[in-house]
Amino acid sequence: MSAERKVAIKQLLKGIETGDPESVLVINPQKYIQHNPQTHEGSEGLAALFKRLSKPHRV
Repeated sequence: MSAERKVAIKQLLKGIETGDPESVLVINPQKYIQHNPQTHEGSEGLAALFKRLSKPHRV
């Protein structure tokens, strides 16, 4: 795996943690398939999912 690819993956994973919508820009929208029925298609849906996932959950 190239160093460039590793950086992109780290950026994407960090976006899940932080909710940063810019992190989804590493995804190729032509190849990305959203399998979560509660999340909209495309990078906008993925960015919204990251925002939801980044919020702390209180038990």
